[in-house]
Amino acid sequence: MNGGYTGKLISSLFITGLLIYFMVNTTSPKIVFVPFLICGISMAMKTIGQVCEKEKMAFFFDRLFKAGFLLYGFGFLIFADYICIKNKQYDMLVYTLLFWAALFFVFKRLFFNNNKEIQEPPKFNLAKIAGTVL
Repeated sequence: MNGGYTGKLISSLFITGLLIYFMVNTTSPKIVFVPFLICGISMAMKTIGQVCEKEKMAFFFDRLFKAGFLLYGFGFLIFADYICIKNKQYDMLVYTLLFWAALFFVFKRLFFNNNKEIQEPPKFNLAKIAGTVL
C-alpha cells in the first residue's frame, strides 16, 4: 500500500470517528454533522477504491464527497436566507447572492466540467486541515 493512501485513509477514518463521537455525545442538532460525515466516509471509501484499483468506486465516492460539500454550502445558504427573510433583513439577503453565485459556479465546475485535461491535484489536503481544526 502506498504511503500517501495510508495517510489519507487514516486521516479520513479518524475524522469520521470524531464526527460520530460528537454526533452521539452532543446535545446540538445532529443534522449539522451529516454533510461532514458524508464527506468523511466518502473520502475513506474513495481511498479504499484507489488502493483496490476500482476506478468506478473511487469516482462514485469522489462525486459523493463533492455532493456532501455542496449539500453543506447550499443548506447553510438556505438557512441564512430563511433567517434574513424571517427577520426582514432584506439588505443582508442581497449579500448572500454573491455566495449563491459562487456555489453555483463551484457546482458547475465540479459536476459539469467538460474539460478532459488532467487536473492538478489540490494544493492542500482537506482531511489534514479539518483534522487540525477539530
